Amino acid sequence: MKVLCFLDDTGVSEIQVSIIKELQKKYKKIEFSLIDGKNDGELNRKYNIKELPSIIIEDEGIVKARFSGLTQKIFLERALEQLIK
Repeated sequence: MKVLCFLDDTGVSEIQVSIIKELQKKYKKIEFSLIDGKNDGELNRKYNIKELPSIIIEDEGIVKARFSGLTQKIFLERALEQLIK
């Protein structure tokens, strides 16, 4: 399972990064990637990213969850827990 976090250089993205880093410590078997959402046009097109920050949770190449804008830790944890089961 992968969590792709598309970010820019705003304060909102900095908050999202801190949340992602907390989740990385808890979910060690999940791959987390921080992606420059302003400069990685290929991935932006692939995942149809329209807003930053955005988070994609993917499992075996299939998008299982999508979040746009600043996403609270509790919502990300719920999504991950449901997919882990």
